[in-house]
Amino acid sequence: MSDIVCDGAWLARKLNRFGIAAVEQDLMRAGTPLAERLRRTLAQSMTVLERPELVAPPLPTLAATLACRLYGIPETADEVKMLLSRLGAAWLECLWAPPDLPHPALRRVMGRAEPLSGVAISPDGSWLATAGGNGRVRIWNLDGSVEATLSGHDDDVNDVAIAPDGTWLATAGDDETVRLWDDDGTERAVLHGHEGAVRRVVIAPDGSWLVSCAADLRAWSADGTLLWQVDMTVMSDSRPVIGADSSWVAFVDEERESVLVWTREGSLRAELAGGEDGAHDVAAHPVRDLLIAEHWDGWMRLWSPDGVPLGAIEPDGFIFGALTAAPDGSMVAGEGSGSDVLLRALEPVTDSRLTGHSMPPSDVAFSPDGTWLASVSDDATVRLWDAGGGLPEPDEHLRREPVRLLAVAGDGSVLVTAAYRGLTFRDTEGRALRSVHDEERIDAVAISADGSALAAVNAEDGLLWLLDRDGGIRHRVRLSEPGTALALAPDGSWAAVATENDLGFWEADGRLRTEVPVAGAEYLAMAPDGSWLAAARSDHVLLFDARGRRLGPALDAGEEITGLVVSPRGDWVAATTGQGAILRWDPEGRLLAELEAAAAASHLAVGPFGSWLATVCFDDAVRVWDVQAGECIAAIHLEAGLYACAWTPGGTRLYVAGWAGLHGFALRLPHQS
Repeated sequence: MSDIVCDGAWLARKLNRFGIAAVEQDLMRAGTPLAERLRRTLAQSMTVLERPELVAPPLPTLAATLACRLYGIPETADEVKMLLSRLGAAWLECLWAPPDLPHPALRRVMGRAEPLSGVAISPDGSWLATAGGNGRVRIWNLDGSVEATLSGHDDDVNDVAIAPDGTWLATAGDDETVRLWDDDGTERAVLHGHEGAVRRVVIAPDGSWLVSCAADLRAWSADGTLLWQVDMTVMSDSRPVIGADSSWVAFVDEERESVLVWTREGSLRAELAGGEDGAHDVAAHPVRDLLIAEHWDGWMRLWSPDGVPLGAIEPDGFIFGALTAAPDGSMVAGEGSGSDVLLRALEPVTDSRLTGHSMPPSDVAFSPDGTWLASVSDDATVRLWDAGGGLPEPDEHLRREPVRLLAVAGDGSVLVTAAYRGLTFRDTEGRALRSVHDEERIDAVAISADGSALAAVNAEDGLLWLLDRDGGIRHRVRLSEPGTALALAPDGSWAAVATENDLGFWEADGRLRTEVPVAGAEYLAMAPDGSWLAAARSDHVLLFDARGRRLGPALDAGEEITGLVVSPRGDWVAATTGQGAILRWDPEGRLLAELEAAAAASHLAVGPFGSWLATVCFDDAVRVWDVQAGECIAAIHLEAGLYACAWTPGGTRLYVAGWAGLHGFALRLPHQS
């Protein structure tokens, strides 16, 4: 049985027919180390592997995605690739370890329904609840299935808390209410009184009372009776906390940036100033009678609820919000830098970054035994993580750094990328060779066909950089307005830059050739011989010759344009739209084809000879289109957001820039497979 259920081809076919839950059950029954490794890999990639494909062939897309997620288990990945070779369809193969592979501490990812803002774990650790958009509170089993959905709020739900005996829940919403629920989903009470959105709700450890915060803070009995209120605003991205003995509540006052401690009867007990830079978040120690406060000066301070300082910690990292403590008080966790969850052991002080969310975590909760934690984010996912000692770091070979822009020379000799600052030159395997201008913001980059010239735009300072093939500055041009888009002639002899109100044509020596009034152009594409230029603004495309004179009629897309290319022979122009269409026109303005892509694309690239178009889409998929057939021939689904793509000469490689880093793919055609 183990040999069958661990076979890559069997995995792909069963996933396609029955989904991950059925495959996980088989792998658990097999019980071998390989089966467990495969089961965990599937659980880590649940939302990617179960994402439906609407335009490309489903089984090849799923199999290609599975082979990519199994990169770290090459023998099984190869079995999936053998299946792909037998299917007789085109597919995309990862050329190196995908930068969005999960952190080794990730147990499972689930969700993708709506942005999530709150999470709580049941007292026995067998289920969890999330608060999210559209008025929904979801009850999840730990295998990723939804047990129940609680409906009652009239707007987004911001937070959820579970009573210590697990028999009831409390939720807080934008509809200015706190709602109490029985564990079977029955709404037991609606608490009114707050003015404005209720951001957080917390239940006392003894279950006898709770607090909620909006522009004020209110304390309630467990049956919903108002006990008291104070007109003070809790710091945004922070929540009130209740002490281990349920005798006090503390919160960070937004105006003073100090921690205020109130008794359960509603009288002020202490104010903890706590340092020159003030506190911005606080957690209650679950066992001891003390507070853990994170301060803007980078220090974490320990306090008694009477305001007596008990110690201070200067860690390496910084927790920006969602601070919470493990059940035994040995660890804390919260929102780290970027979109990371930061897990901090307190003795000795060590920080671990849990990477995977594509947006900052909005809430974090520890399991009752402290061995795992859950995080939620506006990226609509719930992630379950190991929290034990000695957490593994992400594999060093993974390129975990955002890449927003990329350009490939027409002869394939130069690959250059940009994140936010600086340009990075890379080899054909995507490895960084060197970086230049690390202090300069880069908002657009282009490269000549032979790689001899580059151009970059710094919108922050309103600069156009004309560079040599090594990134050396030939000319630096001050633009009249911040640049929004850039194109470079194939021979590097001139460049076009779109600003907020104009389209400028610049010589290679930095002189302005001409400037024409074109407001709001966001995408530029150069003809292969450099004799004309396409500029997209809003819902149409304008064509200009190299001297800025209009050519032909406007090409009307009818919808907001999100990407633009010119074919390698210059015989057509293509654009993607925000509604998911791909449109092709000839230079005279005749519409040649309209493809319904189902998912809107954020960028597109044309392959050699104009045979293929590649799109990177807002549903985190890469798709390849046969231009003549007018159909999507291959797709692969990824975990993190995607920004741009580019083919190499001959179409041997497709590079994709994304939030997690640089992806590399090869398009495998049926005869090649």
